[in-house]
Amino acid sequence: MAIGGENRADCKKQLSESGQLMQSGAMQAHHQKFIRSMFRQSPVIGVLDPDDVDLLFQAANVRSFARRGALGYPGEQSRYLFLVMSGQAELTTGSAEGGEVTIATFGAGSWVNWLAVLDPIETEREFQVIAGSTLITFPSALVRTIMNRNQAAYGPLYLELGKRFRAIMKWMEHTALSRDTQRLANLLVMLVKVGGDGHAPHIARLSQQQLARLSGCTRQTLNIRLGQLAKIGLIKTGYGRVTVPDLQALARFAAAT
Repeated sequence: MAIGGENRADCKKQLSESGQLMQSGAMQAHHQKFIRSMFRQSPVIGVLDPDDVDLLFQAANVRSFARRGALGYPGEQSRYLFLVMSGQAELTTGSAEGGEVTIATFGAGSWVNWLAVLDPIETEREFQVIAGSTLITFPSALVRTIMNRNQAAYGPLYLELGKRFRAIMKWMEHTALSRDTQRLANLLVMLVKVGGDGHAPHIARLSQQQLARLSGCTRQTLNIRLGQLAKIGLIKTGYGRVTVPDLQALARFAAAT
């Protein structure tokens, strides 16, 4: 059932009939506390009418993944906006020959799949979730209806999407013009800006295998370049992640001529 009535009463009725309205006790207290906290931090949710914020809260559902799983496949219509509570979501793309590359990662506190709210078309890429992750889901049609009632919410959303787009464009520019280590630095800056929540510590959550494939080099070559960046204090490497202590310093290094 499509969720998206013209008024709040219609929305609540549709949610109840579809089983998407959160029943009392359906979520544990720490889930509810996390959602309320992320609502307060979100510049998009922050401008919504309080009644609509409450409606969005009631529509939330928890999904936990004991093993790696998919949130959606290419060719399917995106039906949900996701909020990562723990673990990690990954945006991947693949070739007809079976090759796969991770092009963005989203850690705890990240909102994932705003495009499903803006444009409910068939997705061209696949979202994966790593084992042990917990996500909060919101019906994208309901979010779209609420956004349309609260037009001011589109401003901060477009601003956030614009920042991600500029980061991707900057990465493309430096990929063509920079030296190898600078290209890696710029890739890390892009990954942090696209998949991060904007707060320190800034983390690019990819394994070395994923990062090497995205960089177009071998793991051995990647290790050398990561070591060069770590030696001058621009990054810290760890299992499945690269931490950037000072994002602006890394960006300056990437842009240096």
